[in-house]
Amino acid sequence: MIDNGALNQFQANLIIEECIRNQVRIFCISPGSRSTPLTIAAARNKRAECVICLDERGAAFHALGIARARNHPAALVCTSGTAVANYYPALVEAFTDAIPLIVLSADRPPELLDTGANQTIDQNRIFGTYVKSFTSLPCPGETTSPAYVLDTIDRAIYTSMAPTGGPVHLNCRFREPLTGAVKDSACNQHLSPKRRSNGNEPCTRLDNNAIFMPSKGGINRLRASIAGAKRPLLCVGRLKPHEYRPIRVLAQKIACPIFADIQSGLHTEHFTNVIPCLDTYLTHSNDERMHPDLIIHIGKAVTSKHLQRFIAESFAGTLIVIGNDGKPFDPDHRCDMRIEGDISIMCKKIAPLLSDIPSSYATTSSRVRQKIVQRLADVFAQNAPALEPQAAYCTAKALPGNYNLFLGSSLPIRHFDSFVYCLHPSVSVAANRGASGIDGTLATAAGFARGSGKPVLCVLGDLSFLHDLNSLHLLDDLPHQFIIVLFNNHGGGIFDFLPVAKEYDVYQRYFKAAHSISFKHAALQFGLDYNLLSAHDQLDVLFAKCLKGGRHTLIEIASRSQDVLRFYDSFYKALAGT
Repeated sequence: MIDNGALNQFQANLIIEECIRNQVRIFCISPGSRSTPLTIAAARNKRAECVICLDERGAAFHALGIARARNHPAALVCTSGTAVANYYPALVEAFTDAIPLIVLSADRPPELLDTGANQTIDQNRIFGTYVKSFTSLPCPGETTSPAYVLDTIDRAIYTSMAPTGGPVHLNCRFREPLTGAVKDSACNQHLSPKRRSNGNEPCTRLDNNAIFMPSKGGINRLRASIAGAKRPLLCVGRLKPHEYRPIRVLAQKIACPIFADIQSGLHTEHFTNVIPCLDTYLTHSNDERMHPDLIIHIGKAVTSKHLQRFIAESFAGTLIVIGNDGKPFDPDHRCDMRIEGDISIMCKKIAPLLSDIPSSYATTSSRVRQKIVQRLADVFAQNAPALEPQAAYCTAKALPGNYNLFLGSSLPIRHFDSFVYCLHPSVSVAANRGASGIDGTLATAAGFARGSGKPVLCVLGDLSFLHDLNSLHLLDDLPHQFIIVLFNNHGGGIFDFLPVAKEYDVYQRYFKAAHSISFKHAALQFGLDYNLLSAHDQLDVLFAKCLKGGRHTLIEIASRSQDVLRFYDSFYKALAGT
């Protein structure tokens, strides 16, 4: 008689062990029955780090945060049915931003599909085009080749980690009984000597270090474009933390002006040719503009809508986009040339080409930067009523280098992009800006903390917080401090910046989703220290106290989105007049 339980456990053991041999060590596991073999395999493997995530949606975002920090996949384990579907939002973000993830979903055997069997749905290709590969493993059987299972895991992880990688999905079918005793000798007799229990190498070693090499023709065209430009400008969009170093080396070697997004790694005080706070710069008077005739854009999109609008509507020169994940970035169909290449290699290629810039043009960026910095210092030294921009400016200046920063995708990242220039160079900045959803922010930030092994400051809005409230349980076993700065403007404050705010009869209820919720009891429920801030002159003292205390903390900032909108308007009008 076939022992399905033992066969299930044997195959699950192979899957988990092969993930570990490919350096996938963290498994975000959500409780469930059909996934019993996978959960037991991970729980009993001494080299696996298991994180219990009560809901699958939060689990997927948590794994996403871990992978963002490590540039290496984390694995997800869940049961069958709607549990799998809850991974979808995080996988959309991971796919869009080329973040590696391994999905191990348990499933019913095929004979139960379309029979009304409990918790059974069609899980084949459930994520559509938002995974880089999909494989449905057969139910474990006496004739199932262990080498096939191992090679499938190896190829999936390789696909996830390739330059054009992202999430991959492995659907694991199990018949009942779900688990049974498996003897080590029984495992070993099916495997080649190198794959037995004393081994440590994957079954199939695949080269995960492949990189994009730009073609000689592409480099020659780039060289010709730069040579023919009188006013070149470098624009650095969203990068992953491991890509900061080559872009910083480039910034030090060239005098060319650089526009820098908050996620570029260049928002520090060390680069005089870097212009941060792009919306602030672009609202300056026309005398301060550099009027480039060539823009070279490296990385993903920028947060600044003013820059996007300038390139789409006003820029008449040549636009060259350099990417490294095979995903086109050209929403306005304005790009004249696109070059694919590893960021580090491309920075080395560009450096000598941008070293000879007319001094009168090169010094413009330094002068503009100094004016922006002084203007920000002057404004935030005053008793401004807009607490959110003030909080962004103050916390960024005070954040120590041993912390990282995670930003909500709505107003928080715009505040930091508009008003922050002075982050410590050791601080990595992350946000879910691939698809720019507000869901899963807390779970992703907690994963970013776990993956980086550093304390994290997470700044987000009230609707994002409500959307992911249950993910606060993921802070329980984080070994480092996690501070949440919550902008509570009692609804979707970003809609105040949009034309729909003038539709007064429907705006408050249907768009802003106004509410009167305070979050003190949520903090206490999950064991966080809580502070309510309603006057900006308390912020410096309070933030320093929280940092020193070392505990997980929620700082709720009670603000009014109308005040924030007025602050932006007055700030930009004042800049335009200087």
